Order: sequence, then structure tokens, then C-alpha cells
Amino acid sequence: MRLDVWLDVACVCKTRTAAQRACRGGKIAVNGVRAKPHRVVTVGDLVAITTGDRQRRELVIEAVPEQHLGKADARTLYRD
Repeated sequence: MRLDVWLDVACVCKTRTAAQRACRGGKIAVNGVRAKPHRVVTVGDLVAITTGDRQRRELVIEAVPEQHLGKADARTLYRD
């Protein structure tokens, strides 16, 4: 699954467009490498997100769904 789609499905970013902007702006890294929106992610990847106030959030991908999920179920897709 594409990184920008996963960020949207997992409710990490509000929209896929916001996820694409974050990737292009250098705010997202996968396994220590700056990621582009089209990068394919798999279970076990480490996604690091830097927010505007310099806080860093690290997520480990637990699952890659086939379709959109509800917000409660989306939180099971990663471990913070």
C-alpha cells in the first residue's frame, strides 16, 4: 500500500492530500529514510513523523488493510 494512502486510512493524517504534503515537505521518514508519497509500506516498517513544533512521533506498522476502516479500528494498524 502507498504511504500516503496508509497515513490516511490509519487516521494519522486527516486526508490523503495532507499526507502527500507532509511527505513532500520532508516530515515523514520510513525506516530512517525520507519518504515520498508513493513509497510502498509493509508490516514492520517504522514511520517517523515530525510535526510543526519539532515533536517526533514514531509508529510501527502492525497491519496494512485492504479498505478504509472506522476510526477505532484504524488505531489498531500501528503501535505508537
